[in-house]
Amino acid sequence: MHFEATTPCHASAKLLGAIVHECLRFDGHVRYITAICTQRMYLLKRLRDRRLPVNQLNIVYESLIVNRIRYAIPVRRPGRLCYC
Repeated sequence: MHFEATTPCHASAKLLGAIVHECLRFDGHVRYITAICTQRMYLLKRLRDRRLPVNQLNIVYESLIVNRIRYAIPVRRPGRLCYC
């Protein structure tokens, strides 16, 4: 049996909030997180337009955007567990 290295991955599953393809690729997860963060950046802009103080905007940014981005980093890069 011969398998090519460029075989496309079609099946994917959501495992603990991270979308993983059968070839252990994270392209779908990256697209999903990008879409979610884009929506949340729009929300952040709306809050800024309503004159929410900068320190509170930072709290919203950390909780809604940064935490979403950091969530699956240990899965993708197991050696990097510190977010320093």
